Amino acid sequence: MRPVLIVSNDDFNRLTGLVKVVPITTKLKDFPIHLDIPDGLEVEGQVLLEKEHLI
Repeated sequence: MRPVLIVSNDDFNRLTGLVKVVPITTKLKDFPIHLDIPDGLEVEGQVLLEKEHLI
């Protein structure tokens, strides 16, 4: 299992019945659309913005 960050808002979720998510990885890379998760949160790593999914 991989943790994800939900990037869609409640209106989108209700209207479509879907949720937009992006995966989180702990394998850090210097890539412009891999954003670091700030320190001090429950999950550590980077958000992989190029891999958006609808679930």
